[in-house]
Amino acid sequence: AVVSTQSTGEAEAAKAQAEAARTAAEAAAVAVASKTTPEVIDVEDNRPSAASSTDIEGGPEEGSSSGEGSLEVRLRRVQLENQELRTIKARCMEVAVTQFQKGDTVLFYYDEVKCNYLVASVVPNEYQYFLHPDNLSALGLSLEGANRKPWAIGTIKEKEFCQARKVNNRFRVPEGKKFYRVYAQQRAPTDDAS
Repeated sequence: AVVSTQSTGEAEAAKAQAEAARTAAEAAAVAVASKTTPEVIDVEDNRPSAASSTDIEGGPEEGSSSGEGSLEVRLRRVQLENQELRTIKARCMEVAVTQFQKGDTVLFYYDEVKCNYLVASVVPNEYQYFLHPDNLSALGLSLEGANRKPWAIGTIKEKEFCQARKVNNRFRVPEGKKFYRVYAQQRAPTDDAS
């Protein structure tokens, strides 16, 4: 058995305070669900109180009224952070297939004719993008037969526009042909658990 050392008045005050907190939590939940501004209840004396209204940067919010509370601001901040994280995760999971830029995640494949790794593109007449030979180890690749992988996924760090000056060149492209050499890094790991 639990023995209470509180007086009847203290017990009633604690019960009222718990009821006020429950009412405030329910009001906030209803407000969040209906996207309205919740009324902030002062739990100490069970009456509405004015809450500070600040925007995400911490300054006054445009068009705010004295009834808006920091709960709405925090909710908005969390929603924006979640959206930003979803965007970043989606971007990390995408693989670009045309018009490659710095920061794009791409698929490199080994081309038997060119004897080099190229970026896979769905546009046949577009410039070819070769993985720079000095950058193979960054993706765990090799041009040697025994250690050669058929493909790898990486993120473009830099790209250089080039033009072949010799007939016999290391990329095996015709003289005068324009192409890109790219430096890449391993794709950042994504958290697939969420």
